[in-house]
Amino acid sequence: MAAPARTGAAQLPALPERSLPRLVGKLWRDWSPGYDATTDLAHVRTSLAGRAHRSAALGYYRAAARPFRVPHRYRRWQAAMTDPPTRPLMYLHGRDDGCLGLAVVRRTGETLPPGSEMHVVDDAGHFLNVEQPAIVNRLVRDFLSR
Repeated sequence: MAAPARTGAAQLPALPERSLPRLVGKLWRDWSPGYDATTDLAHVRTSLAGRAHRSAALGYYRAAARPFRVPHRYRRWQAAMTDPPTRPLMYLHGRDDGCLGLAVVRRTGETLPPGSEMHVVDDAGHFLNVEQPAIVNRLVRDFLSR
């Protein structure tokens, strides 16, 4: 299933807030197949208990799908979202990510600045920091220690 912003569903009034608890479970199943998210989903559903919390969670997708003009004083900061990175960074991606497939990110490593690293984490989907915390923590620690 596509992200709410890609389908435009997040732009509808009230419906996304009502269906979000069910949608979250489906997204976790689709984006991280093979991962048992039962415990994680209980926490997510608790955090989305109120309509205001669901609206806040959907706000990211609503804003991402709407073109808007950034006020002049923030344009330099906005450019940081779209300009290529200038400092070394590490990009991690789950091999089984059902949201952003490997075909989409294959060329990411070619565009990173010198000193950067890209790692594809096996047995992990979109939520790789939850699915493979020991591996992700080791990769982050090793990158930061260099």
